[in-house]
Amino acid sequence: MRPIRNVSLGVALLWCMTSQASPIFYTATDLADDIAGEDLWRYDYEVANTTGFDIGYFAIYFDIFDTDFRLISDPFFGDEIDPADYTTPLGWSGTGLPHDFFFGDEGQFIFGMDAGLFGPTSAANAVPGFSVTFIWNGLSGVPTSQFFEYFDDPEGFIPVGSSFTQLREPPQSVPEPGNTALLIGLGLLALAVRRRRTVPIRDGA
Repeated sequence: MRPIRNVSLGVALLWCMTSQASPIFYTATDLADDIAGEDLWRYDYEVANTTGFDIGYFAIYFDIFDTDFRLISDPFFGDEIDPADYTTPLGWSGTGLPHDFFFGDEGQFIFGMDAGLFGPTSAANAVPGFSVTFIWNGLSGVPTSQFFEYFDDPEGFIPVGSSFTQLREPPQSVPEPGNTALLIGLGLLALAVRRRRTVPIRDGA
């Protein structure tokens, strides 16, 4: 796993690295929180390969301080990210690795094709269908770009390139259950008032 990167160095290299690397586009969606005090979000990704060579797999890193995950207990490997909280499209497989606070390693979303390598594509033909649900602890208000690496060997551990995810759309939000009920109630009230105002006045004669 990758040790914590220097944030200022990452920001300085963001522009030059994204212009040369395989792009991963993201959209961040604010989800309804099922536990009080947790800020649940989901990253949706689209992946392309503009490097000119085949890619074995990708690894997207989650900041060890700004993010957390919903974990389940594994009898052999300890806690792991709930598999229901990450998805890949048909023909791809992925796994989620939680933070390792003992060694200071960041959580990762690792994914690659089920068979063969991911060949060159254009950014316009990026593959959608990748997502990770996570808990946002950051101070910036909304999740931001992430560092990622890519590897040419599906079994390899040495990356051949790296970059930062690129924003596809501004952050979105899903209304909280209480807010949704309130909006529905207000809508029904407005409809009732409107109907009362449009009842025709009848002549009493």
